Amino acid sequence: MEEDKNTKSNQSEKIVVFCLGDEEFGVNISQVNRIIKIGAITRVPDTPPHIVGVLNLRGKIIVMINLAKKLGLPSKEYDKNTRVINVESSNTVTGMIVDSATELLIIDQDMIRPAPPMIAKKIHQDYLRGVAIIDERVLILIDLTKVLDSEDFTSINEMHNAQNQSNSNEKDNNKSEEETSQNVESDLQPPAQENIQ
Repeated sequence: MEEDKNTKSNQSEKIVVFCLGDEEFGVNISQVNRIIKIGAITRVPDTPPHIVGVLNLRGKIIVMINLAKKLGLPSKEYDKNTRVINVESSNTVTGMIVDSATELLIIDQDMIRPAPPMIAKKIHQDYLRGVAIIDERVLILIDLTKVLDSEDFTSINEMHNAQNQSNSNEKDNNKSEEETSQNVESDLQPPAQENIQ
């Protein structure tokens, strides 16, 4: 039994770190399809405020979500550090706009703690996995696949249908975690470096 406990405590996971305002967040790499720079967004009328429009990514229409607005946090103007985290959920790729995406960390699961009340009050607890304590840093771990609700998916599906999106042969569903890690690592840069492919 002791051996099982030690095995569990030694389990680790890869976390993509991104920022919204002054807060650092983390998401498991298994939820990340790709990270890109923000491009020209086409606005779509009659959608919730956090759905800001669509982006044409090499012929594939990506619905864009302002993640700060969706989480009820202050939203800032886009700049050279703004990134889009592409997340696949319910067979739909959605772009989550964040202030920056900075690094890929490997953390042990025993570093994850329940979110303290001050964080749980700000962010819906259904989205929260907890917090990871790394030295003096506190990463807020969230599940991006749970951020979108049924109303969001209805709007997203309507937008996809309106755009006549039918490119089903370019899905990345079969990518291994290692391939995803390589893609994400190539997309991430420390804030001092500006070029992201």
